[in-house]
Amino acid sequence: MDFSLTENLISNALKSKKNRDGHLRIYYNVVPLYLGEEEVPRAMLQQAISNDPDTFEDLIRLVPNIDVSHKINYSRWDHKDNLLKA
Repeated sequence: MDFSLTENLISNALKSKKNRDGHLRIYYNVVPLYLGEEEVPRAMLQQAISNDPDTFEDLIRLVPNIDVSHKINYSRWDHKDNLLKA
């Protein structure tokens, strides 16, 4: 799962000219989402909430845990489908 897009948005807002006074606060939370007793999350819910919507607009993003190059087995981390092949 790639969080870099959201984390780059947060970083850029904190470094932006609009935040030259340094009072911007962004609260960032990531929650893994599972189905039943699965060990591997099917998705991650990202939430970023700021105290200044003019500088950083709140966002909620669902990032699915998928990989088009191979099958993911969500039941166990150590399942053979989840091991990277050299």
